[in-house]
Amino acid sequence: MTARSLPAGTAALLGWPSVLLGVVPLVAPGAVARWAGLPDRPSVRSLLRLVGVRELVVAVVFLHRPTSRRLWAFVGQDAVDLPLCLAWLHAGAGARTAGEERRTRRLCGLYLAMAVVDVGAALRHDR
Repeated sequence: MTARSLPAGTAALLGWPSVLLGVVPLVAPGAVARWAGLPDRPSVRSLLRLVGVRELVVAVVFLHRPTSRRLWAFVGQDAVDLPLCLAWLHAGAGARTAGEERRTRRLCGLYLAMAVVDVGAALRHDR
């Protein structure tokens, strides 16, 4: 199977939001933690920064040469991020406020939506 180049519009639609998703936790991990209903402590901020770096690297590599095969890197990220979010949701059960719980569920929903889009795009362009 050969990797085909993607149309510029498709590459931008998938790549640039990932750049944003990488930069935001790097520059404001505490704000991201609070938005997501996670505890704003050093270990969480460090993990969010690592997730941001990984997201940014994958996005930049993809945007440098957007191919059908590189779309699967986004799917790989989703395969890590969604279970991580669900683990955060489970680990905090009963220890957080209802608002924090809703925010973490919202984050899990966002990860699920991104996974659906990424898998769909990868399957569509992998033919």
